[in-house]
Amino acid sequence: MHDYIVTLRDTSSCPNRHCFIPEPHQDTPTYLQVPSNKKIPKPLHAVDVASWIDAIASQTKACPNKPSELIFFVHGYNNAPEVNLVRHRLFKQHLESFDFNGTIISFDWPSDSSFSNYDEDVADGLCVIEHLWKSALNLFENDTRFNLHLLAHSVGCYLSIESINTKSAKSHLLNKIFFIGADAHQNALQKSSFNHYGQNIINYYMPYDMSLFFSYLMQYYLLHKRAGQSKLLGKNIQNINTSNAFKKLPWPKNPFKYLSHTHSWYFESKFLVGDIVNVIENRDFIDRKVVNGEVCI
Repeated sequence: MHDYIVTLRDTSSCPNRHCFIPEPHQDTPTYLQVPSNKKIPKPLHAVDVASWIDAIASQTKACPNKPSELIFFVHGYNNAPEVNLVRHRLFKQHLESFDFNGTIISFDWPSDSSFSNYDEDVADGLCVIEHLWKSALNLFENDTRFNLHLLAHSVGCYLSIESINTKSAKSHLLNKIFFIGADAHQNALQKSSFNHYGQNIINYYMPYDMSLFFSYLMQYYLLHKRAGQSKLLGKNIQNINTSNAFKKLPWPKNPFKYLSHTHSWYFESKFLVGDIVNVIENRDFIDRKVVNGEVCI
């Protein structure tokens, strides 16, 4: 078994080009087929794009007369390739536990593994985010074997929103869009670009997300043009409060990880993934409830 990634990270300053660096490779994506026993995606895992697509098709479950579901995952900032791979595999593991008819594919943009590198990470992400379409989603435009969906976390939500406004975006390709812990302006979805999606945009938020709270304060006081907040506004979006799912998970043993846990816990939550499967495959693994007017899981 393999994990499938398309990366826009450069390799030029790495010795013998044997690793990826947190700088953008704006022209040529690398398609990776990472063996399940490897912990770090490396250039040696690269394959040509045709082989990559065929391998994805052979690995996804084939249901007679039913396309497989492909979820394209866009990670947040402060994430090295090995961290992204861990999170990718957690999601994949949960999907498989629900007998999901498909798999997850990661779009790896060049973030650094540094909390202080926020602005540069976002700038690098914006340099390459159009490739989410022209080097990933658009490859499957005429492939009837698959349905396509988008899953984004944190700054990955902001980048994904920006990507939909690029010239390469073909909005008819996406069936569902899922945001988790979105670091994006509350009004980011109130644009004509998103009218196509109807009620197919779902934002999973957690009111006690301390990383988003500090992101909001930092960007507000630095006079940035946006500020990450839990809820997103717009007639075409469903906001889902995930507080109950969050409370089902144990706190980290290391208290210094408490803050990041409130933002990264989504990857460990089988309940969250179960709701995503519910939405895509119209199943009923997870019950939603309405509490004080909010939809909750």
